[in-house]
Order: sequence, then C-alpha cells, then structure tokens
Amino acid sequence: MEQIIVFGKGAYFKRKEEYLLSHFEIVAFLDNNAEKNDNGQNEIPVYTPLEIHDLPNVPIYVMVSTKYVIELVEQLLSLNVPADMIRLGVSVPPAFNDFEEWVFNNNVDISVVSEGVCLKYDGVEKKVKNTQDFNIAMRELNKAIHPYIDIFAKMPTRPSNRHWGHPFGKPIDRRYIEEFLGNNRQYITGDVVEIADNRYTYQFGHDINNAYALHVYGAGNTIKGNLATGEGIVENFCDCLICTQTLQFIFDLHSTVKNIHKILKPNGTALITVPGISQIDMAGYKSWGEAWRFTKQSLRQLFEESFDKENIQEASLGNVKTAICFLYGMCQEDLNDDDYSMNDEMYPVILTLVCRKNS
Repeated sequence: MEQIIVFGKGAYFKRKEEYLLSHFEIVAFLDNNAEKNDNGQNEIPVYTPLEIHDLPNVPIYVMVSTKYVIELVEQLLSLNVPADMIRLGVSVPPAFNDFEEWVFNNNVDISVVSEGVCLKYDGVEKKVKNTQDFNIAMRELNKAIHPYIDIFAKMPTRPSNRHWGHPFGKPIDRRYIEEFLGNNRQYITGDVVEIADNRYTYQFGHDINNAYALHVYGAGNTIKGNLATGEGIVENFCDCLICTQTLQFIFDLHSTVKNIHKILKPNGTALITVPGISQIDMAGYKSWGEAWRFTKQSLRQLFEESFDKENIQEASLGNVKTAICFLYGMCQEDLNDDDYSMNDEMYPVILTLVCRKNS
C-alpha cells in the first residue's frame, strides 16, 4: 500500500479513518500541538509540521474541514513541501458534511497548487490563497451549478400569498395529508370520529357505521368534545379517529394524547397529521392560539406516553422544494407529481402518525 502522512487526527480524520487505513499505510501524523515522538492512533508517531523534513518523502493528506484547510495548506507550502505532495481530505470518502456531499455529487475537483488551492468545475478553474477567496470561489461555482440561486436571491421578502395557495389551487400540504389518509384508508371504517367535520371520513372511508365530527364548541352537527380537557370524550367510542392539522393549536399535548387513546375502541386507530415546516395560520392563531411545530422524534415521543412503541408508525413528508413553495404561497398545481415523490426528513412539510390502541 502507498505510504502517506496525515496532517490532522481529530474528528475529521476519524470520520475517514476506516477508508484511509484500508487504502494506505499511515507512517506518521502531523499535529501543531504534538510533542516530539508522541504516539497517536494505532501507535503511529505524531510530529509537528516543523519536523516534516525528517519524515519520509511521501504524500501528505490534510485531514481538516474546509474551515481550516487553507491555513494548513499555506503552512505546508511555507515549509517548502511541494504542492503535488499535498492532498486534501475532501477527496477521501465518506463525505464529512453536506459541503463534501456537494463536492462529490457535482464532481468539483479541489487540489493543491503552488499558489494555494485550485477549484475546478466543468472547465472553470479558480485558484485561491485564503479562506475568504475560497468562500467567494465556492459561491461562484455553486451559482454555476445551481443557477436558480440568483432567482431565490431576488425573491421578494413577502410571499406570493398568505392563504395556502388559495384561490389559485389546492394547498401543498393537503397533497401529503390526503396521500397519507388514502394510504391508510383500511383503518377508516366502522365508527369514525373526525375533528371539526367529516369530509375525509366520507372521502377515504369504507363500511362506515357512524361518521361523527368532534368540535370543541359542538357547532352545527358536531359532537361537543375537548381533547385537551377530556370534556365530552367518551371512552372506547370509535374505531378510528382522524385528526389532521389540529395538535398545533392545543397547548396541553400530554392530556390530548391521553384522550386520543381514551376515545379509541380496543384495536382502534388514530390517524394524525401535524405541521413541520409551515407558516402560522393567523385565523387559528387568533381563535385558538397556535403553539407547536413538530419533528418525527417529538411526535413519537409524545404518543409513546399513551401508546405502545410497536403500535406507532411515524413518517415525514416533504422536501426542500415543496417546503419553499408551500411557504411562498404556491399551490399543488404549480408543481409536478415528481416534486412530491421524494421525502427528505430534513425538510418535513407534514408529519404523520398511525397509532393503534391495544386490544
């Protein structure tokens, strides 16, 4: 195996240690804080960069994140280490962070030259000598790869509308909600309770015995019931509870979850949706107060207070594109079906939960 020296033995190196050890023989570490003849990982000796010329003439891998890489490259060049003997950890898998994922995915080449660091992409070459120039060059490359960045930069600070895409079409979040209910229609049967109205009960349900709507004020044909206080909540009442976009308006979530469990019959199922990335619903904010946004982790942990872990199934629906468009006031019809096909847990528009009560 090729012999190398590694400059940096911290978290960055540890992320890529397995690959390096399986492809190279590491003969020494460099560390600015090292003491002479110190021993590092795997009994490999550690030296200061000033001792570099006492070491074998082999490639040196700079194993630090981009925040410090220019500084260490400059240090090695100042010690008369040839540029072609200096290699960067960004070329070593796996990616250390999202920036390196970006480098790998877009085939950006980052290497060391006598002038500093050279960036290459699609025939474009930029040489930089300091971190500030490096950041400027990366921004320019990013715009070349993703020209829509300039479009976003010119976006107004006000959304196109504040009404969830109405009256131009259907709200983006409802696409996910209705997809979720459609995929779980097998549970919407028998005696069904839905919050506020029962439109989804009839849209997605089958073999319905009774379709109830539950409302805190009991307006119209709805049953008066309060999930937070337990007022009007009858134990073992329904086979299915449909609770979409409601929990964010209830401050006492712990009591609410207990009452959701209470209202279900044995083997009954609750179908829950809550917002992840979303604007504030000002009408609800003024009427009820709007208290929460959720993650998969918080939603599961909340419902595990009343439901067994194995009876809970949570999911995150949405991606950065649908989240941006949703916040900007665009509607479902502005996007293509493919835009909804990929879900990225870092950008949840909607969180969903299926939770079943034990028999």
